[in-house]
Parts: sequence; structure tokens; C-alpha cells
Amino acid sequence: MENKPLIVVDVDEVLLHYIQPFLSYCKSLGWEVCPNSEQDSYDMTSWFSEHDIWGVMTRDELVCLINEFNDYPRALPPLEWSQDMLHDIKYSADIIALSSFGGTEQTKQFRKDYLNVLYPDVFKDIILIGLGECKKKYLEELKPDIYVEDSLQHATSAKELGIKCILIETPYNKGCDTSHYTKDWLDAACKIMNTLEMIDV
Repeated sequence: MENKPLIVVDVDEVLLHYIQPFLSYCKSLGWEVCPNSEQDSYDMTSWFSEHDIWGVMTRDELVCLINEFNDYPRALPPLEWSQDMLHDIKYSADIIALSSFGGTEQTKQFRKDYLNVLYPDVFKDIILIGLGECKKKYLEELKPDIYVEDSLQHATSAKELGIKCILIETPYNKGCDTSHYTKDWLDAACKIMNTLEMIDV
């Protein structure tokens, strides 16, 4: 059997649009995004205006909202070009999705099934870990050649392990000097294929 390079990809804001659907959910509960917020912090509590009843959003309240949002099966839209690009890349590398999703067993299974529908025959495996859980030990076990993320924290873990990380550029992950930024999956695929050509398997 051919020994292929391994690519690990995050899911939310890497494969699926997550933030805008989540913000819409929060709005339905009365949480409004502050009009002056540049959404340039990974701590989303700073994005929201003070609630008329509950006041300033706390970290615990944010985690509760994310858990509530994740605990319902949701058909989130894929990032532009991600389906076509990953379909092409799968012939040159094995691909594993790794997401700190949390969720119930039902919603975890829905997410796996949904990803397999959006990206048929793309993933060697889909790994869903605890919400906010550190990915370093999983990256250490998987030893991918390339890791695609949107979080600076997880990108730093990849750097510490000597793994090349490609960051999908967002307002909240600016300033990283350890990773290769990309604006979309057209550019990401180009970076990935260029890297794969240099890997001796």
C-alpha cells in the first residue's frame, strides 16, 4: 500500500463556516455583537455588547452558549473552495479532520456523517475531542506533515512539535510568526501541494 503524507485539518472556520451561524444563534437569545468590535480576539466574550438582563458576557456563559449551539445538529455551510480542493488533495495525501467540538454522542455522529456527505471519501478519520481541549497530544500521536487551523493556540502547539501549520486568516489570529497564512482554500491548496512535492515518503 502506498505510504502517503498526512494532513490534519481543523473543522470550524477551516472546513465549515461556524462563527456567523453561532453569532446569529446568540442574537436570537438577545446577545448583540458590539458595533465597535473588530472581532480580533479569540475570546469571543469581548465581541458582545452588554445584555439588557444578563450584563457582560462571561467565559462560562460563552462556553454554555457554544455547548448549546453544538448540541443541536446543524448543517453549517462549507468554506468556499474547500470541497473541490480537498477532493483533489486526497489523491496525494491522507486527510484527518480534528475538531475540539464537544457535543453529545448524537450531534458528534451527525457532524461526522455531515462532513462525510460534504466531503465524500476525503477523510481517513474524523476525530472529535472535548470543547476547548488542547490538540497537542493528538498532533503528537498523528504526526501530520501539514496541519490546517484557524487558532493561534493550536498553531503554536504544531510549531512546538515541528509540524508545518497553515492558518486560515481571520481577524482573531493575526500576528503569528510561526505559520503560513492563507486567505482561502485556493491559496491553501497551492501551499499544501507545494509542500507535498518536497516530502519524501
